[in-house]
Amino acid sequence: MSRGEWHVLSCLLVALYRRLGTSVAPRSQWPKVWSFLRGSPCALGGGASALQRAGFWYEASLLEEPGRLASAEQLVEQDKVLTIADEGFPRRWLDVLGSAAPPVLYREGPLPVGLSGRRSASSSRSQGGWVSVVGSRNLSVSEALAAQGCGAFLAANGSFLVTGGAKGADALALHAFAREAPGRSVVLLPHGLGQAKHCADLGALPDICWLSPYEPTTAFSRAHAMERNALIYAWSKATVVVAVRHRVGGTWNGAIDATRRKLTRLGVIEPLGVGGRALVALGGQALPALSPAPAGLHFADSSLTIAHGSGDDFAPGGIRPEGVWQAFLDAPEPVAQPSLFGGSRVREARQNYRAEPSYLEG
Repeated sequence: MSRGEWHVLSCLLVALYRRLGTSVAPRSQWPKVWSFLRGSPCALGGGASALQRAGFWYEASLLEEPGRLASAEQLVEQDKVLTIADEGFPRRWLDVLGSAAPPVLYREGPLPVGLSGRRSASSSRSQGGWVSVVGSRNLSVSEALAAQGCGAFLAANGSFLVTGGAKGADALALHAFAREAPGRSVVLLPHGLGQAKHCADLGALPDICWLSPYEPTTAFSRAHAMERNALIYAWSKATVVVAVRHRVGGTWNGAIDATRRKLTRLGVIEPLGVGGRALVALGGQALPALSPAPAGLHFADSSLTIAHGSGDDFAPGGIRPEGVWQAFLDAPEPVAQPSLFGGSRVREARQNYRAEPSYLEG
């Protein structure tokens, strides 16, 4: 796909799937619209007539609204959006969420190296792949240390990190990760980028990419937080749960939903509370706590500093904790079935992504 074709597709997608007033194209139909647009190249001004000929009457009427295409083109040219037309779009969503995935994301900050470039997908897999970290906001000292150790290990392992950026487990893991691996992390927000960030103070971290599936003026809500949590789980081949309360809170509800829908593999850091033991009983894997960074540990939201452990302990069976984590990260991914939850799987050729047509399955 040439840059001109990419530009047209991105602009058309943004024009269709960003809400202006009360008008927006039905998101459940975006795979069919996307598949048609990819297989029927057209000029930017010819999108409405092309969609009309294909029977997408409502989508065609949206493109005819005055100023809609112009404002979409401005967002694309300013690099303020990430669409399914971009190679940086999280490809795993297509298999795991299918048509339930948002086709357009708003963004701030530089895209991670694993989300840009023609070999981005193969690059991120070879370097450790995407991993998400979730957990409670209120942590004990040992749980906070575990969050820091998790972030440091994933950075050293070459992984890419996606998190919600909330205070507590998210922020502590992200701080430890970003210090060692700048430019390899994403924060996915449960509100619009134009709102005050409903998360920890992460402004000092280098090269953070902020993404949101919501309009810039959209306020935080619990419903948005739950939808965002599903997107985080589905983004990653593996998700690490630092601390979870039994049957209480977003971490518990998100982990149960991810398990039910097979969005990702779950690992729960020891020691396990009641909530952690329940997740392990449902198929999660218990992970030994890892030592934090070699220097003293500085908490992101307090002045407390704690020295790290020796890191010489072994997990049960004589295996080093790092080996248990590596086996967890390398294990096969679960096979999600979007059709069981009202979605249709979106399949695309993995090689030469921009040149091959897509097709729908199920």
